[in-house]
Amino acid sequence: MMNKRPPLASDIELGRLIERLRIAREVNSRDLARKIKVTEQQLTKYESGALIPMALLETIARELGDEIPKRIIRRIIFTRKKERETADEYKEYKQELDNQLIDWYREAFPDPNDYADDL
Repeated sequence: MMNKRPPLASDIELGRLIERLRIAREVNSRDLARKIKVTEQQLTKYESGALIPMALLETIARELGDEIPKRIIRRIIFTRKKERETADEYKEYKQELDNQLIDWYREAFPDPNDYADDL
């Protein structure tokens, strides 16, 4: 059984990005939860900062009309792995990894207002 860890800043940011994109695409939480085969309660947890499994993250992106580029997927996977493997006493390095994840998540789920003119 995995130990439950508190949400990182990157987890919270990812949830916020997904929620913002979901709202911009006018998809309610019940419909998205059904499409990705989780409960609405679990989707709310994800949007609040619970760690989202990588395969589900890709599914969420597809259901919201985006495809995460493979290079970003590889970077997220690598950075998540490094974050898990890094001992807690290396706080500065863990913070750097968390900041890097935030950058990758923002690239994977861009602000819908940045390309609203294209829609």
